[in-house]
Amino acid sequence: MAYKSGRPTLRKTKMDGWYEFYREACPICGKVDQCVIHEDNNRVWCLRVASDIVWGKNSTMQGWLHFLNEDNRTFTASDFANADTGSHQEKKSDGHLNRVYRALLSEMELRPEHRAMLKKPDRDMNEEELRIRQYRSFPEKPYEVVRKVVERVGNVEDLIGVPGFYSKEGKYGRYFTISGFPSTIMIPFRNHKNEIVGFQWRVDEVKNQVVYSSRLDKELEAYVVKQPNLVIAKYKGIEVFKGSMELKEKKDIKLSDGRYVGTIKLDKGQRYMWFSSANKESGTGAGPLPIHVSVPSRVLKNWKVGQLLKTDTVVVTEGPIKSDKSAELLDQMLQTAEERLSYGTTVLSVPGVNSWRLLCPYFEEMGVKNINFAFDMDAEENPDVRRYYHDAINFFSEAGYNVSFFIWDRSYKGLDDLLIRNFLPIKYNIHGEQIVE
Repeated sequence: MAYKSGRPTLRKTKMDGWYEFYREACPICGKVDQCVIHEDNNRVWCLRVASDIVWGKNSTMQGWLHFLNEDNRTFTASDFANADTGSHQEKKSDGHLNRVYRALLSEMELRPEHRAMLKKPDRDMNEEELRIRQYRSFPEKPYEVVRKVVERVGNVEDLIGVPGFYSKEGKYGRYFTISGFPSTIMIPFRNHKNEIVGFQWRVDEVKNQVVYSSRLDKELEAYVVKQPNLVIAKYKGIEVFKGSMELKEKKDIKLSDGRYVGTIKLDKGQRYMWFSSANKESGTGAGPLPIHVSVPSRVLKNWKVGQLLKTDTVVVTEGPIKSDKSAELLDQMLQTAEERLSYGTTVLSVPGVNSWRLLCPYFEEMGVKNINFAFDMDAEENPDVRRYYHDAINFFSEAGYNVSFFIWDRSYKGLDDLLIRNFLPIKYNIHGEQIVE
């Protein structure tokens, strides 16, 4: 009998026959998230490397279709049989999500270590901000919290279709709980009507992980046995490599007879992850991924749930804590009505630069006229990110918006890093000309 790994490298998506790479690198771009492969083991939808076939041009996540057979790429038959699968519940409406998530927030607290982290100089949040923005620590006993949530919402069935909630078998039968682990901060995502429609986890300690750069035999398995860098590789359950690896280092794995079975790479894990219960019993995935709308805490405090936010000017960046802090600081630093109209104090956080199309309905409904893009200063160093950035700028400019982008000293990575040090960014128009206020 063939050895089957207990650590799936693919995750079944809602699209019939398609699987997302998440512990195995996409054979086109070499990345381990977002790209998907069809079970025919030929078609790959890559979100980073262009081809002659644009796929999903009018969707929120544009990519390109590649054919492995035509490209003559060496690639193993992916282990679809061992992929993460499960029930796929349809995501409920924003109003329903808001009702359940606010009940969840009411039953959680922010632990002292997380409160202290958010108050450090690089975040510089005060007690009032933390209270109003409702950051929470993942609970030590999530099943007890969920039991209280059910009491608040009235029916356990209301948890079905809400990302993060799922059911599992226990000693006394099935029960509902939430997906996650205690050493994380949960960051609420608010839409343009102040409805809480999702969360991201921020992990306290980012752990390294092994990904497969290539895998000619799906019975190769590798993982970090001891953090940060002690790695074991097994073939059919038998150890074929054990040793320390440097971050980003690649290691060719060969058997005792010299046969090459794949290449592994030690990579850094993710700091932020979506609150999702995809592929769990009665679980729901986070997608379509939400936009987070950040406003100054003095505005958020009086913003009624369900009230549509209207504004002429927005800033667009990536990262919910970053956007929350940027909105706070812009509100403090911009003194005149002209400055506020030019820079804006409403900051929208996208799930990734490649998901900028998600912004379209928000801009339309919010009555936005002026868009300031403020992605991290290292964005231009990545050709894939640079392409998406330029596509977004061109698209919204052609759609009639006044589009600008912020530039600042590269010693400050993100917009929040700059603002915390009491500097404003420089504005440039789409022609690369500085806008003097």
